[in-house]
Amino acid sequence: MKETVNEVFTQHGDLKNAYDISQNFKQWYAYKNTPVSTLKIKDTLDKWYSITLKIPELDCVKKMMHKHESEIS
Repeated sequence: MKETVNEVFTQHGDLKNAYDISQNFKQWYAYKNTPVSTLKIKDTLDKWYSITLKIPELDCVKKMMHKHESEIS
């Protein structure tokens, strides 16, 4: 299974990039970050936004995050 995934990622770099970005967001949203300061959360989220600039498929996610940012940070 791992070999197949690696082969697909090798052939489709854009898919690998999107997967990495989604995993990065998943780590940001992890429960272990609960005690992290609001400033650190905001900074990390801003970095995530900048990483996703070139992926239009994530625009709706970014818009939703911006809309609810005060509630989640």
